[in-house]
Amino acid sequence: MSDWIVGSITFADPAGLADAAGLVLGKYWLGDVRVGAGEYTAAAYAFPGVDGVGLKRLGFRGRRVEGEVAYVAESPAALRTALAADRLALEDQTFATTPPDGAELAACTLEAFPDGAVLADAGGAFVLRTRLAVRQVRF
Repeated sequence: MSDWIVGSITFADPAGLADAAGLVLGKYWLGDVRVGAGEYTAAAYAFPGVDGVGLKRLGFRGRRVEGEVAYVAESPAALRTALAADRLALEDQTFATTPPDGAELAACTLEAFPDGAVLADAGGAFVLRTRLAVRQVRF
């Protein structure tokens, strides 16, 4: 497996989340990063006295890419700071994303990146798990 790159942010392969000493500090994608099918629109039109309808294809209208991510840090404040910095780096920007083992998708925007619950690890680290969703708005 590989990393998930979202703009300037890299979420590491979850295989490196823990070692013999416990959780490893950093940012990780979890489970599955899902790349949705492209969404397309079309408009139907008709003429009086003519049976059937015509279809005008209006083109690509986006694709959703989403997955869960985890932040591991030494304190809850460090978790919130890291999440806020990453959110700021993606907000109101157009960026590329490369899902793990996937091709780069250009022209993406941030759709959702909410706060998550902070959990304490027995080894002294703290974990924040949340959902990251972006939308590819054009090819």
